[in-house]
Amino acid sequence: MAHRQQQNPSSCLERGLMGLALGGLVGSGFGIVIGGYMAKTMGLKGVQLLKIIGKTSLSSGAAFGGFMCIGSLVRCEEKNMESKTQQLQNYWWKHSKFLMVDQKSK
Repeated sequence: MAHRQQQNPSSCLERGLMGLALGGLVGSGFGIVIGGYMAKTMGLKGVQLLKIIGKTSLSSGAAFGGFMCIGSLVRCEEKNMESKTQQLQNYWWKHSKFLMVDQKSK
């Protein structure tokens, strides 16, 4: 039987923060590309170009980071529920065997 490491709440929090960070980086990179393209097609230069790129980078980074954080937390909760369900099944399986043995001995 494979050993499954139990996850504590701090590891779920760490996973959520990791999802936030990675999603923020990916979203910011996407925002830089899209914002740069949008600003260039509008013919912006200098400070206006940087403002548009900064706004799209921050907004897409925040949005994608938020989604990744929520997704990471949901997956962490699913894993915790699976391990708790498995523990409950093992408990009942173990005790149902004892009940059957007790009934047969009567």
